[in-house]
Amino acid sequence: SRSFLMHPAVVLVLGVAAVLVVSSVLALNLFLSSEAEQAALLEASQFVASDRIVNSTGSAGGYGSLVPPLGLDTPILIFCYKRQEYLKRTLEGLKKYHPGNGGPPIVVSQDGDDVFVRQVSEEFRLSLLSDDRTDQLTYVHMNHQQVPTENGYYALAQHYKWALDQVFLEMAQQGLDVPPARVIILEEDLDIAPDFFDYFAAVTPLLDTDRELLAASAWNDNGQIGLARDPERLLRSDFFPGLGWMMTAAAWKELGPKWPLAYWDDWLREPAQRRGRHFIRPEGCRT
Repeated sequence: SRSFLMHPAVVLVLGVAAVLVVSSVLALNLFLSSEAEQAALLEASQFVASDRIVNSTGSAGGYGSLVPPLGLDTPILIFCYKRQEYLKRTLEGLKKYHPGNGGPPIVVSQDGDDVFVRQVSEEFRLSLLSDDRTDQLTYVHMNHQQVPTENGYYALAQHYKWALDQVFLEMAQQGLDVPPARVIILEEDLDIAPDFFDYFAAVTPLLDTDRELLAASAWNDNGQIGLARDPERLLRSDFFPGLGWMMTAAAWKELGPKWPLAYWDDWLREPAQRRGRHFIRPEGCRT
């Protein structure tokens, strides 16, 4: 019996079986976390957040306390078209978690002339007045005149090019007093996490100084409950996630003149644009 167990084929089978057992245990530990662990990962809707990160409501600790908050040189640029209810929800989230005095300006860029979108934007501006927050939060509404096209991807790329040029090159005309050093880009169907502003404040020094980075995103395709476990972990990737992302003025100076006519996000993932650089993404989604 001992000689049978020592036979090379048997040893190999037993070894593989042991590896499979250990792997299964690790997988169970990873994916079948307790309800308490899952609840600890969940804060406000389906966002992964943590008290270890300084958030906009004032809790302290973690890497967020080591970096300055975002300022007037980092506008939030929201692209919108005809989904006024989504825009309203996005603006409400930004207002709720905005750090306040001296924080990022909010710029809405509307494609076309939809009256309901314009109404939501005006109601948001009036809400800032009624809450006496106009001296704390700069709000700008821009209007892009659509170029008729049968393909919406062409219209979207044109809108992006126009709006980013307005923010970076025509900021004074758009009511931005401080030249933007970078911009955070949202679309009107994105909710934000409670620590959205603090997350981008934490990655700003990395993006500003690391020449091997092209952009930083708030999104991770696998950053959901059951998969994300460390709310402070950052990852480098050669894939552009989008869906709430930051780009510097230097990056736009490079990319703007050759911006594509359509499919801008796929274009940004191409080696000719990436040039070996990476994108930051969080383990847990912030949008």
